[in-house]
Amino acid sequence: MHLEEFRKKRDLSQHEFGLRLNPPVSQSLVSQWECGETRVTLDYALEIGRATNNEVTPEDCASMYIDRAEKKVF
Repeated sequence: MHLEEFRKKRDLSQHEFGLRLNPPVSQSLVSQWECGETRVTLDYALEIGRATNNEVTPEDCASMYIDRAEKKVF
């Protein structure tokens, strides 16, 4: 499941979700993860799994990242 989908199903803001992680992260970092701008580190992917009862898996976290070098813009 995508992190944004998880959050919205539970009516959590990016800020609220970030506070659930250990250590907590900022709203802007959660936004960067969801938009695919920044990779989720393995430590945080595991922490996100814990915080979501594994509804958002490390594999889900890895798939959120968009490699801009591979993306073709026309």
